[in-house]
Amino acid sequence: MKTKKLTLLALLAAIALTIFMIEAQIPSPVPIPGVKLGLANIVTVFTVFVLGPKEGAAVLAVWVLLANLPFMVIQRYNRPRLVRLAALLRKREQKKGDTSARTDTDL
Repeated sequence: MKTKKLTLLALLAAIALTIFMIEAQIPSPVPIPGVKLGLANIVTVFTVFVLGPKEGAAVLAVWVLLANLPFMVIQRYNRPRLVRLAALLRKREQKKGDTSARTDTDL
């Protein structure tokens, strides 16, 4: 892959990531949780038409990975702490004799 093409793909991925981050700050026009406009996909479609499907898939993979990787890492490393905290809170509630103590183990 030539340097110019690789630089163009990196630039397009950065543009898609920037649009994704800006779009995350805009309230959704539809009151359904998780629904977004998907404006960053415009960059992917542009890449597919201009450079080809392989390059479009590469741009899509890069911006999706970069957009979600921080949250995957946070979730991965905080889950054991949250499980321990939930168990500790359940024990405290049981010691107090609270009958409304949660028994949900999926926290």
